[in-house]
Amino acid sequence: MDTTSATETPVLEGKPLRSLTIAYASAHFGKSIFWYGSESLFAFLLTEVAQLGPASVGWVLCGSFLLSALLDVVVGVLLKRRLSSAVSAAHLQFMGALATSAALIFLFAVPTMRPEAPLALSAIAILLFRIAYAFIDIPQNAMLSSAVGTIADRAYLAAARLAGSGLAALTVAGTVASLVYSVEAMRAPLLLGLGVFMAILTVGACALLYFAVREDGDRPACPAQASDSAVMTFGRKIDPLAWLLIAAMFITSFASPVFTKLLPYYAASHLLDPVLGTITISLISVGMVLGQPFWLRALKDRSGTMKITVTCLSISVTAGLFAAAGTGAPWSILPAALLFGVSSGGVGTALWSAYGDVIAETGAGGEGVAYGLFTASAKLSLAISAAGIGLLLEDASFREVTSSRLLFGMTLPAIIAGLLTVLLLLLWRRRWELVRPAA
Repeated sequence: MDTTSATETPVLEGKPLRSLTIAYASAHFGKSIFWYGSESLFAFLLTEVAQLGPASVGWVLCGSFLLSALLDVVVGVLLKRRLSSAVSAAHLQFMGALATSAALIFLFAVPTMRPEAPLALSAIAILLFRIAYAFIDIPQNAMLSSAVGTIADRAYLAAARLAGSGLAALTVAGTVASLVYSVEAMRAPLLLGLGVFMAILTVGACALLYFAVREDGDRPACPAQASDSAVMTFGRKIDPLAWLLIAAMFITSFASPVFTKLLPYYAASHLLDPVLGTITISLISVGMVLGQPFWLRALKDRSGTMKITVTCLSISVTAGLFAAAGTGAPWSILPAALLFGVSSGGVGTALWSAYGDVIAETGAGGEGVAYGLFTASAKLSLAISAAGIGLLLEDASFREVTSSRLLFGMTLPAIIAGLLTVLLLLLWRRRWELVRPAA
């Protein structure tokens, strides 16, 4: 089979990989500032700052994720042509960054407004944020398959992407810690200032990628396929492995996101030393960044499914270590947090690079639909977990230092998700080996 097909031709011809990676990782850093801000702060904002009931907050977040999942697919289908071109996708992301910034600042301003109906206003602001976020998220993801032309380059880009995520998570972690341990009267203005800070970083980073891409030009976008449904067209032409990876994304999205959502509550109620809590929150993000060179070297030349298998086993083991550390000496939580961050970043890199390879090889021209479905699967998972977290936090006994509800609520989903994903991959491999001789 000839491996130098059209799908192996980089969209940004002549663009050095290093400079492209810096621009792409910077934009992903900016986008991830919004994502981790929403992941870590929305629930904490509504329960601890706006003083809303955890169950109500859980259902609000659940509904917002369901809407976001639907929007990912809709944006991917309706903007299919624009998302198959790197220049137009980068421009769309920049415009999305402006809209998302406005929505986030509006949301973070709710506590300072002291409205009569904080839940209703917060719900409206969150929905606006989710709508706008689709226009920054899907374009960034679609460029993973089209910006570079080889498997090695996509692995490199995916690792840089997750490193950008880790830096964004670290940036947000520092601000989360300042909110958790701040005087209650200062939380509202600190939150608003954080929103402005995040907006400036994100808009600037997305502008950097847009101008970098525009300078090098672009080839014409692939023509839209004449079919009754873009999603059905995607399903007919795509490698079955893509659907397996979509399922894996759904399962693994119960792991690290649940952990990071509950970590601020765990730090506030169980890690009573502000220094210990701040370092613990930060080490998750540090591990995501520092782990990327390790995973690139350790899993070099391994198949995409093998990379996912190894990293998913890793996240199950390190989540178990964190649970054990939480019942032991306080300092033992620190290395466990670092190792969990390393594992979390490894799972993300393995999934995104494997999916990028599949779409680049079999889904050229349909990147928007492909990544819309991929991220929608993650957000369906996040919707379910948001409702579960709301119910978990409804019982205030989780704040008791002797309670283990938070600790196991954080770690069990990661343990189960990692093992379940490995089982899914093993079953798929066995089925593939059975049907391959007849092909």
